[in-house]
Amino acid sequence: ALDPYAGGYALPPLKSLSFAGNVAQSSGTVPAITDATLDVGASDLAAYRPGLTLTALKATMKSLADPVSLNATGSLSGKALALSGTAGPADRLFPQPPPKSPASGSSLGSSASAQQPSFAVDLSASAGNARMTVNGKMAAPLKLAGVALKIGVQIPDLSHLSPLAGQVLPALTHINADLT
Repeated sequence: ALDPYAGGYALPPLKSLSFAGNVAQSSGTVPAITDATLDVGASDLAAYRPGLTLTALKATMKSLADPVSLNATGSLSGKALALSGTAGPADRLFPQPPPKSPASGSSLGSSASAQQPSFAVDLSASAGNARMTVNGKMAAPLKLAGVALKIGVQIPDLSHLSPLAGQVLPALTHINADLT
């Protein structure tokens, strides 16, 4: 029902979708959004991947200048999936106009990104008993520039992830990696 408003994107078949928050006109191109909560109930996402289901998703944020807190659970081919953590500030996901010089009204150009806070990421994901963490910052998330992330992976048995990969994986065990 919302596809005509999605700018040509096919929206996923989410069920029990609810949004609560305050939306107000702002001086910028994006409205001011505060005290926002997005809840999604159990949804069959097999159209994207056979066997993929979302059990629940909850995202909250105080304002666009703050990080989004995210908690999601689901499964793929019987393997439990989970994602939790924070990322933001959310306003860094929208194109930012360059700031204007108070005296001349002209754009200050590339110094705009230096004045904006970094986009911080602190996420944990699991698939079965395998775990992954991503922590760090991005200077310009829309351009994937200035990326400084630490990625941690703990996989007790890679073959247990075969249903997620859609193919048989080797029985490599005790995989632990920290990447920066």
